[in-house]
Amino acid sequence: MRKFYGLVLIIAALWAARQIYLAWDSFMARHSDLRPNTAAIALPPIPGDNMPGLPPELEPSLREAEGQGPQALKRWLLHYGVNIADPRRAWIELDYVVMIAPENMNEARHIFAAVKARTPKTSPVYTRIQSLSKAYE
Repeated sequence: MRKFYGLVLIIAALWAARQIYLAWDSFMARHSDLRPNTAAIALPPIPGDNMPGLPPELEPSLREAEGQGPQALKRWLLHYGVNIADPRRAWIELDYVVMIAPENMNEARHIFAAVKARTPKTSPVYTRIQSLSKAYE
């Protein structure tokens, strides 16, 4: 008889848990309009090459530096970085972070932290920062 009562107790607990879940699901369905619509707030993704901030005359030298590797890109950023505005500068620096990470993770984390600190959540670069944050924080 003790096993029978134990079985009834387990079944009753499962039924109660299901009822609570259904009530919660029903509540969330009725009150889904209380949650902000993040799709309306989110910016459409912009490819890094189309972001504003890089003067057109620097584009060829950037492509050349990216093709030559991380050290050339670092020199390019040191030389031309003051002429580039965000969000494009942040995008280029994140490219550099990804390039140097296998060789120098400390520098990659340092640069990533600087880019993340100055990038607002409304920036088109912010989604890329979120995707890279687990690797570089």
